[in-house]
Amino acid sequence: MNYDAFKRFANGLGENCKIMVADYQGTVQSYVLFAYSDFCAYAIYAGNLAELHQGANKLLYWEAIKYFKNLGIKRYDFVGARINPEKGSKQEGLNRLKKRYGAKLKQGYMWKYPLNPLKYNLYCMAVRWRSGGDIVDGERHKLKEYNPA
Repeated sequence: MNYDAFKRFANGLGENCKIMVADYQGTVQSYVLFAYSDFCAYAIYAGNLAELHQGANKLLYWEAIKYFKNLGIKRYDFVGARINPEKGSKQEGLNRLKKRYGAKLKQGYMWKYPLNPLKYNLYCMAVRWRSGGDIVDGERHKLKEYNPA
């Protein structure tokens, strides 16, 4: 997500947006954009320095959990875990972090359906060109593992 899209997203959430930042000696190490309501806080978008100061990200999440709990919000959702990620992958590391906080991973569903075939095909080409594909395409290889034909 580029900066303008990020800004529009955050502004669109209005008062239900909280951006938290961890810094070390004046350098931002990690940040998380949270969308929240009276019911739940969702860790929607996050980023870290490549050479992150040890513990900065974990402290940021811990402080966020305490912050939202103090607001009276009873549920905290890390959002976006993958079930059975590849060993050594970024997703495996994210799952480990989330499990350390007591997260319970729940299997859900991912799907996409084109409402406008022309716009859908343009979108697919742009996503493949920019990043190699979207999350649904990236997980498609697992279909045979769960639904053998």
